[in-house]
Amino acid sequence: SVTSPVRACDRQGRTVADPDAESVCDGGIAASCIDNQPWAVNEGVALGFAAAAVSGSHGLVGDQNCGQCFELRFIDKQHTSSEGQKWGGSHADLVDKAMVIQVTNIGHDVLGTHSFDIQIPSAGQGLFDTGCPVQFPGYDSDEFDCGTRYGGCENATGCDRLPLALRPGCEFRFGWYRWLAEGGRSHNPWVRFRRVRCPKELVDVSGTRPLDDSIYPAVDLETLGGGGEQTGTTTTTSPVAEGDAENVATLTATQTTTQSHFYYFTETTTVYEAPSDAQVPLSRATSIFGRGLAAAAPLAAAAFVTAAAASPSGRL
Repeated sequence: SVTSPVRACDRQGRTVADPDAESVCDGGIAASCIDNQPWAVNEGVALGFAAAAVSGSHGLVGDQNCGQCFELRFIDKQHTSSEGQKWGGSHADLVDKAMVIQVTNIGHDVLGTHSFDIQIPSAGQGLFDTGCPVQFPGYDSDEFDCGTRYGGCENATGCDRLPLALRPGCEFRFGWYRWLAEGGRSHNPWVRFRRVRCPKELVDVSGTRPLDDSIYPAVDLETLGGGGEQTGTTTTTSPVAEGDAENVATLTATQTTTQSHFYYFTETTTVYEAPSDAQVPLSRATSIFGRGLAAAAPLAAAAFVTAAAASPSGRL
């Protein structure tokens, strides 16, 4: 359970009082609030919002994760295609940095083991490209992703095409996050992640936190991104929930390349190769941002789990 629904906004930026209000994409008034785009706390730490997959593998089950916060630690690892070619992963400047995200959306049909879709403007609207022009009248759909529905703008110059209010999040993508900065990296970087207590900075934006938030370790945003593993001070004596013991181990997973622009997550037919050499088809997540607020299931608080993480999804 959470303390309240995730805050949604109308196109004037005012909070929508009805948590069940229909999405602006479907003719309603509710949209993702502009302040849901990510921002850097310092060179080593950033904050933002994301959607979680619903597969249930290792604890991510979509609705039940809504409102929960996770520390994502970017690692030096690339993907391997079915032909054995290396691609993507973290840029060298991103390795060992950390990002704390709050789950405010779900990906009903995002397959694979673990998946976080970080909300970043300019990252591609995918199939659902009608909402942004409604939220920002006077802009064509192509202005929100440089006309590339899957993948979005390829460099920072494309940020100038976005509404002024969205440009900081776009610039974050090519700055702190180092998207496609060198040799196709960063591109769907891998992370190790664990659940943590939601920082006040995220709660102030979303308007919600899980009711069980206090049993998870707090993080020091000023020192979190210094590299290396968190130890001692970030552990907890809270019992591991039944069925969650597997989270204590380091696990591997793959990640979708879902790209979108802060309304929906979108589709790809690419097939990536998991570390086990099993082919994992990538699909789409098409859930509306800013609503689903179900129970928050506790995970092993001190456990790091490896996942191919953090593709930007862009909706705003």
